[in-house]
Amino acid sequence: MRKITWEHVKLAVFWLLNLCVALIFLLAMAVGIGVNRQWYVPVMQPAYTDTAFESGIVHIGRELFTTYVVPFEVLSLLLLSALVGAIYLAKRDVGGDLQ
Repeated sequence: MRKITWEHVKLAVFWLLNLCVALIFLLAMAVGIGVNRQWYVPVMQPAYTDTAFESGIVHIGRELFTTYVVPFEVLSLLLLSALVGAIYLAKRDVGGDLQ
């Protein structure tokens, strides 16, 4: 039978608080997305009206920031978390402890 020490209690409270903060954050995001169901972002028209000169880059940029704005933001958060994880793994020394 394991003894429950003060360190175990502190660790459990720490993780419980982190879980509560994460759930509150996710709930706030879900409410924010649910309230604003119409994700229309108006596009400013360029100075010229002839679309024959419009390149593929302009079209991709317009689609990225109008139609695909939410997946773009989700992907940016995913890449940011991957970057933070890579930095965390790079900072570990051979024994597995942080420097």
